[in-house]
Amino acid sequence: MNEWDTALETIIRYGRGITIGAIGGLLLATLIMVFQKPVYQAEMIIAPAQRTGMPNLSSFLPQGVNDTPVLQYFVDRIDAANASDFTTFETIFNGPQLAQYIGRERPSFIPSEHHTQWLKRHIKIRNVGTTPYRKIILRHPDPSIAQQLLGILFEQTDRIIRRSALMKTSRRIAYLKEELKKTIHPDHRDAMIALLKEQERSAMTVSIDNHFAAIPIEQPTVSRKPVAPDWRVVFPICLFAGASIGLLFTGLVY
Repeated sequence: MNEWDTALETIIRYGRGITIGAIGGLLLATLIMVFQKPVYQAEMIIAPAQRTGMPNLSSFLPQGVNDTPVLQYFVDRIDAANASDFTTFETIFNGPQLAQYIGRERPSFIPSEHHTQWLKRHIKIRNVGTTPYRKIILRHPDPSIAQQLLGILFEQTDRIIRRSALMKTSRRIAYLKEELKKTIHPDHRDAMIALLKEQERSAMTVSIDNHFAAIPIEQPTVSRKPVAPDWRVVFPICLFAGASIGLLFTGLVY
């Protein structure tokens, strides 16, 4: 047997293994497409809520009081908390608080007993270009539930942050009222009175605003067709994997 015959026999042998593996991969891909439950995708775009009429609190302090370390620290903490509401929204959107709420109020909406893990696996928050907007993506086997669930999660997350902000504002009001009783210095009293008035106004604003931490730029929508399993992904992967296994198995045997 010359070199050409040997090469031809090798090509035929490995070609047979690769072909059989590829056919097996295609069969596996067909089974996946037939038996895997379709998954639909719901999306919405949100942006940070711009709460009008809530400027930097330093502007409310009388002139010269900005140099008072204790008051300035207190003001900076409040301003930082106001600025972080949207970040908090992103953090807790698929966290345990929301999972417990859905498990209690709409248990049939999540097809798993492990609600927190399911939300973390099936919800993604992505940047929208270089804008402050965020796209929230939720995948679910039922398109109607996917759309409803995304809207419920949005509203409940905003409600949680609003409730937390109202509690913090109430504590600040109580603190300022107590400190005001102890303060004698006229400038410090004026500063505390200004801050107290602003915090009382903030408490009213928190109670009446429609959306607190985030606003919907696009309401939840759901894909008309399933996004998974996608034959354009499943078939190439299974075909390549099957062919590779066939090649490897042939090499081990011979």
